[in-house]
Amino acid sequence: VEPDLDRLMLAPTVRTGIERELPKMAGADLTAVPALTASERTAARGAVDAAFVSAFRLVMVGTALLALASAGAGAAITSPSRRR
Repeated sequence: VEPDLDRLMLAPTVRTGIERELPKMAGADLTAVPALTASERTAARGAVDAAFVSAFRLVMVGTALLALASAGAGAAITSPSRRR
């Protein structure tokens, strides 16, 4: 989310207010930042949402790879016993 917020060139006080909300991830309450204009709020919400979706997809790909590796390991463990 940081590079997207950098591109918005927000005032330092606004940026600090947004950064306080970022630990809440997708639940960040940007209405709690009073100096944020409506257009800035929309752009910041888009940046936060895009970062959340990107992180979610990354976790899903990692999880799928771990499941695939687990299936491979399980198949390798059971294969020798089937040969007997």
